[in-house]
Amino acid sequence: MQFLTGMPVTKILELAEYTCRREQAEIVRLNDKLRSDMLATLFDVDQKSFIDTVPSVEEVTRQRKAIVNTLDSLDLKDVQALSQTYFDRLEWIAAKLGSQKLPDDFQRGPNADAWWTWITESASLAGRIDQLMQLTKDYQSKREQISRRTTSFLQSVNDFLYGKRMVFSPEAELKVELPVGRQVGGHHLSSGEMQILILFAFLYFQPNYVDRSFVVLVDEPELSLHVAWQHRYVDSIREANPNGQLIIATHSPEIAGAVEQDTLIDMGEKVVTPRA
Repeated sequence: MQFLTGMPVTKILELAEYTCRREQAEIVRLNDKLRSDMLATLFDVDQKSFIDTVPSVEEVTRQRKAIVNTLDSLDLKDVQALSQTYFDRLEWIAAKLGSQKLPDDFQRGPNADAWWTWITESASLAGRIDQLMQLTKDYQSKREQISRRTTSFLQSVNDFLYGKRMVFSPEAELKVELPVGRQVGGHHLSSGEMQILILFAFLYFQPNYVDRSFVVLVDEPELSLHVAWQHRYVDSIREANPNGQLIIATHSPEIAGAVEQDTLIDMGEKVVTPRA
């Protein structure tokens, strides 16, 4: 069990930015893998099994939007241009045959040409798009996992801020983002906001974060905390430090009221009057 003590503020914030840089490097590698896997899928010449039911227009549109949004965010224009060819073709078929299953007499109907296209291209079209969707889902899940630490940190801090928010710049520097979108340094934070920033940076980025089984000692946090913040202060620390122990010395009824009554100790009852 690790007790959190006086680590310099600059060191705490450096740990936060170092973690962000590591996450960014992992995401770059993940982006490269997604591009490689998607191109391999689009150029795959292996024969896929026939799909007898045509997807609906709504399903094709949903898949297209999900994949295009991911590719847009990564600026993978080559993959996007190639995938659009498959989507254009599949949307044309879905508009004619959407949600239908291949009938026995498909050659006699008005959409025989679309059915023949579906028979010959269903594996190539729908099969590849299903693979692209799975790659997209896997990518999003892995990316969320990689950035979970910094994302949780920013969310915890920003829950206490009004009219501004903390962000990591593309260079992995902690910045204050103002309503106009301008990013500035930490001097735009009040003393209470800076206290929140340092506390959660310590909880999320100290070296023993993986275990998260340390003790947090806080003395009178209400001195620089707005009353509106005090009622959720304890819950926010517990979320960041779920396996640890939290000890707070406070005069704030808002903070004391946020914990179980059997965990409170009235220090007034413990005071020993010295003998004369």
